[in-house]
Amino acid sequence: ESYQMLSARIGGWLAEMKADAVVASHGAVSRALRGLVLGIPGPDVVELEVPQDKVLVLRAGEMSWV
Repeated sequence: ESYQMLSARIGGWLAEMKADAVVASHGAVSRALRGLVLGIPGPDVVELEVPQDKVLVLRAGEMSWV
């Protein structure tokens, strides 16, 4: 599955989100989700860091690692 396909699939899920959620996922999903939420262009999504020792917190238009 390409990042473009993954982003389309995740975009459908994201559009249905009505409340805060805790999501466990693989790194590719994390990248695609950040691309959608933060407006990162497709080619740049592939290069996003995916630390294995942190939790990603996404809010409308912003992110942080804890």
